[in-house]
Amino acid sequence: MLSIAADQTLAGIPSSFGRVTLEISRVGSKSPSIKFGAGGNLTILESCASELIQSRTLADVLVSGSWYHDESTLPFYVNVFFRDPLSPLRSQNAGYSFVFNLHTSELIEAQRTWEEPGWFKHAPIDSRCKASRTVRSNTSLERTRAR
Repeated sequence: MLSIAADQTLAGIPSSFGRVTLEISRVGSKSPSIKFGAGGNLTILESCASELIQSRTLADVLVSGSWYHDESTLPFYVNVFFRDPLSPLRSQNAGYSFVFNLHTSELIEAQRTWEEPGWFKHAPIDSRCKASRTVRSNTSLERTRAR
């Protein structure tokens, strides 16, 4: 697991990737904000995707990644998993997962995960909306952060 430092950098990612950030705010509200930065870019989850998140606190957010596999099928990535609140009908593995490209910050995959007797099910959420937008220049990045 990776941790988010006070300055919003992701601790544990090799320095060769440069500054990698994850800014999560308003978790537990109807409109959480999620911004992922890598490779000089910033990707912002659109509200149609972030409003699906049911996590109540940052303790419900799990961050992991991979940068040692063969990139011919999947680029190096960071996975941000927002667990649903636990209830008798929900497992700790139910929630929403957002996978970001560690080189470009672009969203690779967004999906809903839930458990049914005997197996886990996954469904993409990208068809519901354009789940993210990526700001490419450092100048635009600073303007976006200032909002």
